[in-house]
Amino acid sequence: MNASRSHRILHRLSAPLRTIALVALLAVPARTAAADDLPAPFFPPTEHAPSSEEGWSALEERFPHLVRPWCEPAEKSQETIPATPVELRPGLVYLRIRSIDADLASIAALPTTGAAVLDLRFLGTRELEPARRLGAALARAPLRLALRSEQGHEQLTIEPVSTGARPRLVIALVNRATAGPFEAVLYALQQNGDVLLVGEPTRGATGLFARLTVHPRWQIVRTDVRPSQERSLLGTGAMPALHVEVDPADDEESYRALDAGTAVGALLDSVVEKTRFDEARLLSQHDQGITRSSRTVSPPRPREAVSPPPSEATPTVPVDRILQRAVNAVVALQALGRLGDS
Repeated sequence: MNASRSHRILHRLSAPLRTIALVALLAVPARTAAADDLPAPFFPPTEHAPSSEEGWSALEERFPHLVRPWCEPAEKSQETIPATPVELRPGLVYLRIRSIDADLASIAALPTTGAAVLDLRFLGTRELEPARRLGAALARAPLRLALRSEQGHEQLTIEPVSTGARPRLVIALVNRATAGPFEAVLYALQQNGDVLLVGEPTRGATGLFARLTVHPRWQIVRTDVRPSQERSLLGTGAMPALHVEVDPADDEESYRALDAGTAVGALLDSVVEKTRFDEARLLSQHDQGITRSSRTVSPPRPREAVSPPPSEATPTVPVDRILQRAVNAVVALQALGRLGDS
């Protein structure tokens, strides 16, 4: 990212976000995509499209964000239970978003002071409307995005649902499984200083697909949802201002731990593994040393005899590095008094 672009971004950020992002924006290399230099499969003329299944499969392998097999729309699952905010510490709440539409009411009900963490990892959509609604719920001012299609560019304006109070700081956790047109909305929100993205870059699946009539077993991107006319996120995604490099398997393990009943707060601190009963054995040995002359003490039991079987070992709770980084950022801002009353 060049210096002039960094300065423009920092100027738009609110004071709390600017404090966090000043170093991050300059240190993290930008992920760029040439807006008008897209691969050939983007909007391909039908006469130049592959004529065989092998040809289409090769295109999908090379450009998975542009080409994919057609599948019937999945039936809507049962209504998702709205997310419940969890207080991680005074002035900081956590909200795990499983469905944008189902959780809009929970987002709207967030406290108007302090900070809120919205967990958007492993969240995927294929439609434009959820992106509109998420932008309207989080934006403080109108968002102006762009739709690029075969017909050219069209401006997409998202008006805020209300101009009421919102949390002083909104953090969105993202990773490579954060996918859909709403990626462009998140990028624009971060550019405007409304949201701070923390985690790994998103997938770059901002395209709206359409089924081909001549090759009905395939669909391709016909519209690219962009944060601006000049920038496409297809295949690159939105880069968080606070980039946290994590192993994808570790990230998923910590995220899925919530489904197994692990408390959110437990994912913030690592468990120190140690052998049980060590303290008792050491105290016994010490006691022998200072009372050997006054009483007879049986020799200590072998270590193997006092070690618990594997089934009784304390389970290891995975550490959520991305959530941990977000919480640390909030703690720092609270210590600096940058979040007001919290």
